[in-house]
Amino acid sequence: MNKHKNNAFTLIELLVVISIIALIISILLPALSAAREAGRGVSCLSNQKQIVMAMVVYSNENNGYFPPYLNSAHPVGPQRPWGNTLLRLGFLPTDIFTCPTYRVQDAYSLEDAVVEPATDQQSLYWSHYGYNFYHIGSSFRIPSHPNPANTPARTEDVRKGAQTIVLVDSEYNPLPPGYFGGTNIGGYYVVQDFPHPVLNPHARHAQHAVNVAWFDGHVSAVKVADPLQPYVELTSVSTEPLNNLWDRK
Repeated sequence: MNKHKNNAFTLIELLVVISIIALIISILLPALSAAREAGRGVSCLSNQKQIVMAMVVYSNENNGYFPPYLNSAHPVGPQRPWGNTLLRLGFLPTDIFTCPTYRVQDAYSLEDAVVEPATDQQSLYWSHYGYNFYHIGSSFRIPSHPNPANTPARTEDVRKGAQTIVLVDSEYNPLPPGYFGGTNIGGYYVVQDFPHPVLNPHARHAQHAVNVAWFDGHVSAVKVADPLQPYVELTSVSTEPLNNLWDRK
């Protein structure tokens, strides 16, 4: 008589174990995916927080003025956007202008642009974060201003900093034909203060959230009901001329 007991799994037992494992994975994967997405959103908020605090430091060193949306006094070559100014002054690292949630197939990478060679006219124009250039990065919306393009807002100009947008997740869609090997979507260094055909805040995060940095230095995720109409929640000057989130109030 064979006294050795067979301890091997039967085929049915193996199939049951595999089914249980597959069920557990199917339950956990959405939660893990949501956790990763939330982590990317937090990382993006951290980027915007560092950028807006760098702008505050810049203002402290420049008589209260925030960075101009374009730096017309660049020492070499053409004008450079605001991000390039902060980068050149050593306020920020080069990867801070890339949103980790921005996952567009074939999207333009900022890897080369942030290096800023002297001949690079595109340096940081394609930042994933758009500056409120009409009201904070310039004085274009100030009636009869003598030098609107070169006069950004000062800290004393904005009375309700917690309700005034400085930066938002941005998207230029579509990019002009032929840019960057056929890519038709990318971030941009400024955003409009009203609904625009191609240049708007980008609801790229979970639950259609747009990350926003405010003039007082805090950051938040603003959820929008329709990602194609973000100015409903991020009230524009065209719909709310006296009670919007963009002007200096």
